Amino acid sequence: MSAAEKLNLLGKEYEALLEVMQSNFVHFAECAYDLEEVNATAAVRDVDDAFKEFLEEQRLLRASVHALQQLHSSNENDGDEGNMEVDGENTPLVNEYRTLCDEETARLARTEGVEFLQSEHYVEFRQKIWEAKHTGESMPSLDSTGGQNDNSDDELVIATQRVSLVCPLTTMTMSEPVTSGVCKHSFSKHAIMDYIQRKTRSGIVNCPVAGCTQRISVQDLVPNRTLARMIQREGDGGHMSEEEDAYTEVA
Repeated sequence: MSAAEKLNLLGKEYEALLEVMQSNFVHFAECAYDLEEVNATAAVRDVDDAFKEFLEEQRLLRASVHALQQLHSSNENDGDEGNMEVDGENTPLVNEYRTLCDEETARLARTEGVEFLQSEHYVEFRQKIWEAKHTGESMPSLDSTGGQNDNSDDELVIATQRVSLVCPLTTMTMSEPVTSGVCKHSFSKHAIMDYIQRKTRSGIVNCPVAGCTQRISVQDLVPNRTLARMIQREGDGGHMSEEEDAYTEVA
């Protein structure tokens, strides 16, 4: 197997692992949400710390994927690629891989912040916690410790989000909402499962939300208890027309 082929294979394996990690983000948020509801402050802090560690591991894996893609691209058209050693601790290719990983990790840290204050995944995680007791209120900015701060000069200001309670397949208020761990789109459980079963025998389909390019499967769907609570609070709205408010604001 050539160097380019080995790099491509390893890159795909890492990408698959990234998808698995991303599908578990929602579990951290749901756990923290439940703990916040019962005022288990110390436990929420522990979950927050664990999620940051998880994001750090994901950041390193993303850097590895980037490095492998770069190496694969640069070696794919190399006439001598079959002679390049991939195995070993100090081969030129391995050393280049390490350098690319370090550079990408540093870039991601600058982009997302050391404490992940500019990471969309961490922001979403904190918003879920805020929603437990402040439905409909804008969450204050996050300070350098990852907590809330009302100072407008802080590094990051979180805007209020508008989250649809309507299933994109049924155009009705979601029933037993589930969220794709791949693309974060939500659906009524029975509607999306029926859609997947009708569309393909392989069990993998393109996300039905317009503009989404991700492919999802039943295994990617995770019950969204936070969304279910929001729907319960709003009441059963049934079919919503364009004039009706099909959204609720969450922080």
